[in-house]
Amino acid sequence: AVTAMNKVSEILMLGRSLSVRFFTACQRPDAAAFPSGSRLNYGIIIILGAPIRSIYEMLIPSEYMERIGDREFKTGEGVLLLQGSVLRFIKVPLIQNTDRMKELCIKALS
Repeated sequence: AVTAMNKVSEILMLGRSLSVRFFTACQRPDAAAFPSGSRLNYGIIIILGAPIRSIYEMLIPSEYMERIGDREFKTGEGVLLLQGSVLRFIKVPLIQNTDRMKELCIKALS
């Protein structure tokens, strides 16, 4: 796992110059998942519905934590940090028609 995460860190550091995009999804991120400060190299960080403040503190710079405060986010609600400098509160709509969603994704990727 350590070797894989070191490779992830390297991709994140070189990705912008090579036009490579890297997506990571974690149910419960922790510092061990982001070696050598690799989390600082993510262009977009989205945290949805996390009830644990330490998750926000680990992924969001401290200067933005005051704006988040003690908010409680429901399913699909959370924060987006863009390029480490723009914090937005977001709400992702629930998908009502999964068949239509699959159809649109296949069309977009074809």
